[in-house]
Amino acid sequence: MNNKGAKAQRSKAFGGGRASCLCCFVVQRLFALFALLLCGFSAAAGPVLETNATNVAKLLARADTWLLPQPKAVALTGESFDLKKCKGIRLVGCAEPWLQTDFPALLHERCGVRLKASAGKPGRGCISLVLCPHEMPPPRVTSLTPQDLAGLGEQGYCLRVDGSGIIAGAATEQGLYYAARTLAQIANGRTRLPGMVIRDWPSLRWRGFQYDISRGQMPKLASLKRLAAITAEAKMNMYEPYIEHVFQWERYPDIAPPEALSHAEARELFDYAARYHMDVHPLMQTFGHFYNIGLKPPYRKFMVEDGGTVDIRKPEAVAFVTNLIDEVCAAFPGKFLNVDITEIDDAAFKKTGTTQAELNELTFQYALKIREAAARHGMRLMIAQAQLSAEGSLAGLGSVAERLPKDILISDYYTAEFYGGWEKDFPRLQKLGLDFFVQPWIDSHGHIMPYVGHSMDFSDIEISRGLQYGAVGSTTCDWGDDGHYHLPAVTWFPFVYHAASAWTGAKLDRDYFNQAFCRLVFGTGDDAIACAILLVGNINGQKLKLRNAAGGIDEPAYSGNSTFGRYYYEFFGDPLSDPKVLDIVEPDRKGAEILEPALEAEKLLEGARGQVRQNQDAIERLLFAARNYEAMGRKLIARGHFLDHNIPRAQVAKELLALAKTYEGLKADFQRLWLADCMDAGSFRGYVQRYDQTIVPCRKKAEELARVSPLR
Repeated sequence: MNNKGAKAQRSKAFGGGRASCLCCFVVQRLFALFALLLCGFSAAAGPVLETNATNVAKLLARADTWLLPQPKAVALTGESFDLKKCKGIRLVGCAEPWLQTDFPALLHERCGVRLKASAGKPGRGCISLVLCPHEMPPPRVTSLTPQDLAGLGEQGYCLRVDGSGIIAGAATEQGLYYAARTLAQIANGRTRLPGMVIRDWPSLRWRGFQYDISRGQMPKLASLKRLAAITAEAKMNMYEPYIEHVFQWERYPDIAPPEALSHAEARELFDYAARYHMDVHPLMQTFGHFYNIGLKPPYRKFMVEDGGTVDIRKPEAVAFVTNLIDEVCAAFPGKFLNVDITEIDDAAFKKTGTTQAELNELTFQYALKIREAAARHGMRLMIAQAQLSAEGSLAGLGSVAERLPKDILISDYYTAEFYGGWEKDFPRLQKLGLDFFVQPWIDSHGHIMPYVGHSMDFSDIEISRGLQYGAVGSTTCDWGDDGHYHLPAVTWFPFVYHAASAWTGAKLDRDYFNQAFCRLVFGTGDDAIACAILLVGNINGQKLKLRNAAGGIDEPAYSGNSTFGRYYYEFFGDPLSDPKVLDIVEPDRKGAEILEPALEAEKLLEGARGQVRQNQDAIERLLFAARNYEAMGRKLIARGHFLDHNIPRAQVAKELLALAKTYEGLKADFQRLWLADCMDAGSFRGYVQRYDQTIVPCRKKAEELARVSPLR
């Protein structure tokens, strides 16, 4: 193959070079702004489009229109169109399967009107979905203009509803899919649609989420599919299952536990999400975090001393990892392969004679080998990287970033230690000409429920900063540290918010988002469910006073991610002996602070039950999470009363007995809900036993106190 042909092949495999990608992006944005200016200065161009995010939200709310994400530019026309009088759906120049079958079904689900989709010309009284290659309307399509389409890019769309019907135009079938999604949202719960014009496009090309299936929780395939369906409502287009060992490798059948994903299940998930224009690809551990594989006797030879870090000095170890990659990529034939090469045992290398400089070079060469493996499957390599200046176990490729091929994409993540590191990293990545993703997380690990308020802030700040320096995408992460207690449904809200933030460029009205989330995901008429989620999740951000070893009192600040274990270990811990519970200052006061928002959230969720038209089972999961926090609050109150000898022992005994009964009920609920959504595997049975850490001592102490001061 000549050099020109090889270059063309590489460009195709890796999605083109950065220069063309950024140039197209900039040109699209300039065209979009130019088109908006045309609309603003020329009455003939149609109504003036509102582009201020707060005002867009107000306009849509006034029209009782709730969209995810809220669009960038909107105008209301005062007209309307009744879908009961619609003559059908006309697909002009496209044959997208979702538009042909799923869209009519979704419209029927949302408003009760049955329509058929067929190829044809735009017509009066119809829904016309028009493919406009190169942002130009097809010949003889006069209801769309070049100004309507200018600068919308690959995923943008223009949508118009007026008295004569509905028309949408986009340069690609993906753009038309998003237009149809928006139209189905406008039709939610009604057939008479308000007249409006929408021009919309994403700020970030890639908008995704990562779900940890490797460290305690393996959701059933139906639950994994459901995550795709829920996030697709907000135009999410990337999905990363986090894989350490939970894949059934045919070449190494002794690695996977019974619950691991099979090739067929992985492909089924990939194909299911693809209908939503969502790319499913793996996030794999390929250097550190390898204990689940490396400690198995057949594979110990590929590891360094700790058993959890690949010895990349050995060619046979590198070949072993690329073999693992080959099978996973074949099952998930997405556009990217994301790998993490941080959190390694660097000391083991140094102990056996490898210097830091040599380890940096080994890591660089290893990344190139993984890049070759990804390229064999037509996939672009993405590398999860901590702060570029990190050293030791988290160093990754920071020291050699200048030498990385420009087709390697960096996914920047930040732990508490490096929170805010993007202020240095993003400008550096832009200067180096490397495409990069910004990677916040939903603050779920080590929590009963994600700290949703902070996760929203985290998404907004990383996305807004990333866009300043040319970020091409963003994924938010759900980590499963310490067993992954929280169920899949409690991640929906922060995942969907991240999708909305990534689409709008972190320019969205949160009150409007809360309403739209509740109406579109649950079919309710207010924002009560979102308010409940925020009340419960934000308990994780409450300040906590702790006794330190010197006898003083600390009030640790929230440090940018989870203060690991806050309001989590305390839930499971014995209130009479667990150090994490015993260290809490004034536990009865802290318990009351937890109890108040938990009870308020429960009241809101119970009140919403009668309104919910879909995803009713998710309300039960949210209620379960709220009741966990309620139980923890009552535990701390009981602890405080136990310490207060002015409170009768009979009352304390009664409270401890009631607490034990509460935990017995939660234990039964946990088993039922987990097994409905996830496999009987991983951390499940360990969690069931952890409930007994509260039940057994509380019952025992209640019995002791009752003997001294009998219960009445």
